[in-house]
Formats: sequence, structure tokens, C-alpha cells
Amino acid sequence: MWIGNNVGKEEIKEQLKNQGFSDEWISRILICIALRKQDVKQSLSSQTSCIAQSSLTNFDWNVKLVMSSDKLANIREPLSEIHFELKNKEGQEHVSLELNKEELKMLIDKMEAANKAMMQFRS
Repeated sequence: MWIGNNVGKEEIKEQLKNQGFSDEWISRILICIALRKQDVKQSLSSQTSCIAQSSLTNFDWNVKLVMSSDKLANIREPLSEIHFELKNKEGQEHVSLELNKEELKMLIDKMEAANKAMMQFRS
């Protein structure tokens, strides 16, 4: 909680005091945090990298307008094609998606949320 968010020593003291810890316990906790900070950061980092076995190396996209299909004479629906290049232990992997406007918006929202979570973790 404190290590992943880079909370300062004074803020930790204040939070512990608010929770009713004595000064003796607060100093012991701060010593433990100082001694184990790098180990905890490394553990948090490795746990985060284990969320997915692949990482994004590149992507490409294009938009096409579907005018009709075999079932409907007039569709006029924009579709986006996204091609991802992923790197994993076995090498490169290519994943392609074809999304309508709503699906694309949902994908972008999820990726922005994931990016925000990673940025908070790193800082």
C-alpha cells in the first residue's frame, strides 16, 4: 500500500497514528518498511508482470466502411481493424481484431484504465 504508491515517511506516521498505533510500534513499522522496501517493490513488480505472459510491441489499425452484406442490402457500418504484435517467451505473436464503434470505444476505455493503473503503480 505505502511502497507501491511512494508514500512518504511522515504520511505513513500520520496514517499509523490515526489508526491508534503507539510511537514505539510506528518506529518499528517504519524500520521494517525501510529494510524491506526494495524486496516488496520487486515482488509487486514481478506479480504485475505475471498478469499477462505477453507484452505489446507494436500495433497497426485501419478503418473500413461495410456497405452491405449477404443478409442486408444497406449496412453502412464503420469497422476498425486492429493488428497487435505481442512478444512472449516463445517469440512474436500476431492478434487481429475487427471491432464496431461501440466495441472499439470499450477497448479504448479498458486500455486507458489499464494504463492509468500501471502509471499509478510505477509512481
